[in-house]
Amino acid sequence: MAAEHLNSAIERSHSAVAAIFSGNPEPAKTLFSHEDDITLGNPFGPFARGRRKVVEAFTAAAANYLDGEVTAVDLVSKYVSDDLACVVEVEHGRAKVGGTNQIVTLALRATSAALVG
Repeated sequence: MAAEHLNSAIERSHSAVAAIFSGNPEPAKTLFSHEDDITLGNPFGPFARGRRKVVEAFTAAAANYLDGEVTAVDLVSKYVSDDLACVVEVEHGRAKVGGTNQIVTLALRATSAALVG
């Protein structure tokens, strides 16, 4: 996987997280596979497996956020081979969570992997 392509995918992921922190799940829908070979570690519920369940989970998760933003992303690890790319990050942000009017600080661990080729 070309470094520019991976870096672009990572930036799109960061933008999608920022949208979710604002209550908008739509950008995330374009990032996930349309196949059933995907899993989401949902911060508001159990793991979701398969395209339909993953979309439902991040749509429901986004409904818990309002007026948010990503403030920083810490790269923990990045691995790229001819067949696989894997990125582990901590996404930091601020948002109103769970219908409150108070902005809270967020730190979410995210691991993303994709088959290359």
